[in-house]
Amino acid sequence: MATRRAPADAEADGHLPSVSWRDVFDAVERPVSSGAEAWMQSDAFMDALALTWKLERRALHAVHGAVGTWLALWGLPSRADVKDAVNQVAALERQVRELSEELRRSRAE
Repeated sequence: MATRRAPADAEADGHLPSVSWRDVFDAVERPVSSGAEAWMQSDAFMDALALTWKLERRALHAVHGAVGTWLALWGLPSRADVKDAVNQVAALERQVRELSEELRRSRAE
């Protein structure tokens, strides 16, 4: 196991001091992280983030529309069709529950 020598001893022997990957990482990470933290707290970053989210939603909406159109050409249900069917089933379940409750109350009277 090699021992780590003090920088003064290494220079006196004509050897360069040993530098670990952690020393290099720390030397680079500290200034980069402080700059990144300052940037992330700026109004410009928040504006860019909001714009990115809007563009992502718009692109996703366009993709869903295109895929829905393509599926419709083949007679297959799209995401919107499935969502509508799920909502209809949920509404029917609610109605059945309400009617069952009314029937139970009328029988109790």
